[in-house]
Amino acid sequence: MRTDGRAVGDNNGWPHLFDKYFGMPSYNTGTKSNVCLLGVVPELCQCRDLELDCDGAQLEDIPVVAINVTMMSLQRNQLQKLRANTFFKYQSLQKLYLSYNKISVLMPGVFQDLHKLEWLILENNKIHQMSSMTFSGLNSLVLLVLLNNSLTKLDDICREMPRLNWLYFKKFQYCGYAPHVRSCKPNTDGISSFEDLLANIVLRVFVWVVSATTCFGNIFVICMRSYIRSENKLHAMCIISLCCADGLMGIYLFMIGAYDLKFRGEYNRHAQAWMDSSQCQVIGSLAMLSTEVSVLLLTYLTLEKYICIVYPFQYLTPGWRRTVTILLGIWVFGFIVAFLPLVCKGLFRNFYGTNGVCFPLHSEQPETLWAHVYSIVIFLGLNLVAFLIIVLSYASMFYNIQRTGTQTTKYSNHIKKEVTIAKRFFSIVITDSLCWIPIFILKILSLLQVEIPGTISSWVVIFILPINSALNPILYTLTTRPFKETILQVWANYRQRRPLLSGHPAHHPSLTWQEMWPLQENSHSPATGQPLETTSTQAKLTPVENTNDGYNDITPCTQQQQKQHTVLVERGRSGAAFDAPRTSYETYFVRYQRLGIVYRAQPVHRQRSVNNTTPSRLVINIKTVPLSAGGLKLAGMFPASRYTSKAHRCIRALKTVQTEHAAPQLYTALNRRTCSSVSTPRITTHYTIHSRDKDSRWEGVEMERFADEADVVIVGAGPAGLSAAIRLKQLANEQEKELRVCLVEKASQIGAHTLSGACLEPTALNELFPDWKERGAPLNTPVTEDVFGILTEKHRIPVPILPGLPMVNHGNYIVRLGNFVRWLGEQAEELGVELYPGYAASEVLFHEDGSVKGIATNDVGIAKDGSPKDVFERGMELHAKVTLFGEGCHGHLAKQLYKQFNLRENCEPQTYAIGLKELWTIDEKKWRPGRVEHSVGWPLNRHTYGGSFLYHLNEGEPLVALGFVVGLDYTNPYLSPFREFQRWKHHPSVAPTLEGGHRIAYGARALNEGGLQSIPKLTFPGGLLIGCSPGLMNVPKIKGTHTAMKSGMLAAEAIFPKVIAESLDSETAGLHVTEYSDNLKNSWVWKELYAVRNIRPSFHNYFGLYGGMVYTGVFYWIFRGKEPWTLKHCGLDANQLKPAKDCTPIEYPKPDGKISFDLLSSVALSGTNHEGDQPPHLTLKDDSIPVNRNLAIYDGPEQRFCPAGVYEYVPMETGDGMRLQINAQNCVHCKTCDIKDPSQNINWVVPEGGGGPAYNGM
Repeated sequence: MRTDGRAVGDNNGWPHLFDKYFGMPSYNTGTKSNVCLLGVVPELCQCRDLELDCDGAQLEDIPVVAINVTMMSLQRNQLQKLRANTFFKYQSLQKLYLSYNKISVLMPGVFQDLHKLEWLILENNKIHQMSSMTFSGLNSLVLLVLLNNSLTKLDDICREMPRLNWLYFKKFQYCGYAPHVRSCKPNTDGISSFEDLLANIVLRVFVWVVSATTCFGNIFVICMRSYIRSENKLHAMCIISLCCADGLMGIYLFMIGAYDLKFRGEYNRHAQAWMDSSQCQVIGSLAMLSTEVSVLLLTYLTLEKYICIVYPFQYLTPGWRRTVTILLGIWVFGFIVAFLPLVCKGLFRNFYGTNGVCFPLHSEQPETLWAHVYSIVIFLGLNLVAFLIIVLSYASMFYNIQRTGTQTTKYSNHIKKEVTIAKRFFSIVITDSLCWIPIFILKILSLLQVEIPGTISSWVVIFILPINSALNPILYTLTTRPFKETILQVWANYRQRRPLLSGHPAHHPSLTWQEMWPLQENSHSPATGQPLETTSTQAKLTPVENTNDGYNDITPCTQQQQKQHTVLVERGRSGAAFDAPRTSYETYFVRYQRLGIVYRAQPVHRQRSVNNTTPSRLVINIKTVPLSAGGLKLAGMFPASRYTSKAHRCIRALKTVQTEHAAPQLYTALNRRTCSSVSTPRITTHYTIHSRDKDSRWEGVEMERFADEADVVIVGAGPAGLSAAIRLKQLANEQEKELRVCLVEKASQIGAHTLSGACLEPTALNELFPDWKERGAPLNTPVTEDVFGILTEKHRIPVPILPGLPMVNHGNYIVRLGNFVRWLGEQAEELGVELYPGYAASEVLFHEDGSVKGIATNDVGIAKDGSPKDVFERGMELHAKVTLFGEGCHGHLAKQLYKQFNLRENCEPQTYAIGLKELWTIDEKKWRPGRVEHSVGWPLNRHTYGGSFLYHLNEGEPLVALGFVVGLDYTNPYLSPFREFQRWKHHPSVAPTLEGGHRIAYGARALNEGGLQSIPKLTFPGGLLIGCSPGLMNVPKIKGTHTAMKSGMLAAEAIFPKVIAESLDSETAGLHVTEYSDNLKNSWVWKELYAVRNIRPSFHNYFGLYGGMVYTGVFYWIFRGKEPWTLKHCGLDANQLKPAKDCTPIEYPKPDGKISFDLLSSVALSGTNHEGDQPPHLTLKDDSIPVNRNLAIYDGPEQRFCPAGVYEYVPMETGDGMRLQINAQNCVHCKTCDIKDPSQNINWVVPEGGGGPAYNGM
């Protein structure tokens, strides 16, 4: 019998080869007798010789016959379960047919007595699981048929069947479980083969071609649509949304191609695991999301165009809110359609994993009825209806355009326009038809149970389905007339700029900007070759005080002349005719949002060309504009007739002078308007601002400091500093070396200034102390429940936490980080680390060669007015070979080091958030220890980054930790993070947990959120940055403890060999340990931060929070951070605030004293205390700026962003104006003021040691 070398490409080739052997029992005479030798047989059964045929006999169990039976055919019966000892009597059985029954379970060892069995046919049953022991004892079996069973789990079934040569499954991928079988069929499903995910070489090439075309086309359109100013921004938004959806199809094809490469040559070993994997499910859901969103968007665009053309006088242009709502609804619906099968696994089973390309066409019978119906509803319901709407709408549009054109235009022009419109409409409809008609046909044929070859499905998925995604950018953007004209215009601009860029001398000043624009409709062309005239008019750009919100108030220009810049604006195209000179020009007014100043501009001079080959030039002389170098934003230019092309060009021209440095003039103008008439009272008395050398009160005061030597000095007793100290002493003890490690901490006790959520990932702890459980580490609450949701004002939308996403907390512990840090301090002391709590490091000391020498603690005994008290004491110096700086977020000494060594030269500015936290005891009935809840959304808007957490701790009492995080790159100066936190607690999903509870603690701190892009240089001569000081926090995880600990350990391992070396040559007095950076970049810390680097900056998009979540769900889940781009942040958080007049004040509800509370009572729970008679450690570089700028422009945002009530504006004692009052005693050391101050005038320095909050396990 020769079967293994034939019909390779046929999924069902085995019946043609084996029908005459086991399709039906053979009754041909020959050597067999027609006499029944089995004795009595059941009714409806036939017997011949030693063979029994009971096909269709309605048997529910194996019949009892003579033990010498050699063939038993039990097809088309009611058998459901085969017990273990069913065949123990029939040891002579050679062929067994059990096809077309209802067998769902095969017990292990059910065939163990059939040692002579050669053929076993089990096709068309309901078997879904079997183990290797199922076929134990089948030593002689050569043929096994398992076709058309719903197998979901297989083991190595060949182990018990040494002679098995032919094996038949429904799906070829099951052959991966039988690698040693001589012939396993089918060896392809038309899409994949034993060797490759994509069996056809043409498909393997096309998947990359179509993927590249789709991705490049859609990304190009997105970039160009964002770059080019569109007349219809809402339509442009829809097209960009369509390109995003189509781009997902390109990503899907790219991933299929990538996995095809990964499995090349050995796909059969991975086939089933691949189709069952979460990656396949996600990729398939991406393709479904792309398909459905694209279909719905095309339908929406078509209907909008249809209504506009067919009912022009009834059509109202859609507003921004309606358009955004529709787009958001389409995307949400698409997500529901795509991800519902993943959420409801019980109903849909492996909905996307029915083939190697993970697309649910379901051309064969799917595994469940739900999957079958769902696929039909999507493809033959939703998509077919959408397709018919598109076709009928375009047909109706063409008919109406044809009818209207015939009535209102000349016949010849009408014919030309009609042909053009017909071609465009035909191209749109034909591409939709090419894409969807084959899919509709496939689904209809599958409903009619027509067998469809797998090769057709593969071509549909790889080539036909992405047609729309690849061609939509061409149809809806690249071939449109406005786009082509814009490209030509950009090219013309580039050609006009080339002489300037190449360095050729120009006839105008260096600040020159040129642009081409098309002719206006009312232009008149002079005779060809006739020289054009030159006309000129006067123009000026004059700063005028903005007294109201009007933009069109005409203000006379002053005659004061300042430095001028020529702005050259080209008009017309080379070779085109120009309009006749005009004698009047509009007057333009520009308001600069951040400054509140209006500028007036008029054209100065127009140079007419002398022939038709030179463009005419509109020259505008612009005086030096008083703008700071920060790149201020233009609100827009409003002439008498709004939105003229000339106005847009003037706006662009004015942008060239935005970088001129004339800030002093501006501040002078503003100060005249906002400052008090009396002198500014002195606020800052700190010696870092006012030098004591020139203060007579300090004459004769002893200023010498005591100095001490150590091998290593560590600043900050947080997780990073303590881990570094512990690791250093561990290494010293292992090698029996003497090593003095000193650690200084500004808090009065170790852990008193530590605050975090905190959900601890124990990776670093396991490395530092593998026996941490035996040592009694306070990790008492393992995470048992993990939930995430999006909050609206009244509801909570649950979001599934899919495996692999950063928010997964399985295996983590909910901790009170202050207690954990205190425990680390105890371990450090046991190892011999010298801890100095209550000593605040205030100054970095340097060697003569510029390397770090150590640190000095701050002076104590200084009065509030800056004078020395009787108890004055100088701080102490600590010198070391290497100093580790682990101060935490935005450290005081780290700021000095950034400037001294230019550590931030090659990184982006750090961006921050503020986190606020409370501890509550709650009703024990509501207490669920180990539950972790995270949420985003309300009360913040979509453009304000932030979120919340609620952790249930197991600390012997019903305790919960809840907190709220707000990104400090928010723009509204009226926002108060503290009051947003209090408002959040009243949400219907949060308030029930807190009702009846009691608040016992409050605190706040700043968080680094810059991620990998914002990490500065970590090493410098004499020192290292560790932990949160450089910003090693994993932002999406909201976790930084494990990375901080690991950085401290890596720093210790890098510096230890150099510190103990007796004859180490060093170029500087302070050791420069560059190995630390290399070790960190080779560790899991860097890998983790690199993978999530784009998540935080992805929230800076038009859709804000929701766009960032989509990016995270798509790119991080699929690429795991390996996408070949790195997104950027928006700059310093301090620069993001808008002027108060451009923002809406936020009305916050009054606290109820039960769930929400006022600020001062909250600060009282933090235990904050400072020596009252000391200079405020919140220093101002200029005492006049808070009132003159922050209050005047931003309405004093420091009184809102501070979470401790440190800053408040109070009336002057004279009643003339306001002054800033600093309540330094309230400071909880969060440093938000230093970060968010829009003038960057506040400098946070350390107060006397021991001051600040006294957190108890926060």
